[in-house]
Amino acid sequence: MSNLIAFELFWLPEQFSGHSQPPFVRMQTRIRGESSQFPMRSIEWIQLEYTQTTSEGYALGKLLTRIPIALGQFKCGEQIKLLAGDTIIAVGKIVAQRATDR
Repeated sequence: MSNLIAFELFWLPEQFSGHSQPPFVRMQTRIRGESSQFPMRSIEWIQLEYTQTTSEGYALGKLLTRIPIALGQFKCGEQIKLLAGDTIIAVGKIVAQRATDR
């Protein structure tokens, strides 16, 4: 079991329901997968590589739950939505953690 989840993301501009500010380390959002096997969870972004000109990036999130989560619940390639409240602020997909991640 792991409490870290790596993902690639596309940050939605404010005019498309996104957020007015770019993403940042230590922000907290909710993450939801497309499949019913992927429960909605809260995460804290602990690492971020983000290019503002393309709105694309890579992030490592720490799951904020005391409930154990099996690795099989988060499969590489699974599409995700990142939310602030009920607002979708980014879309992306689960990827393998990089060897350089902390």
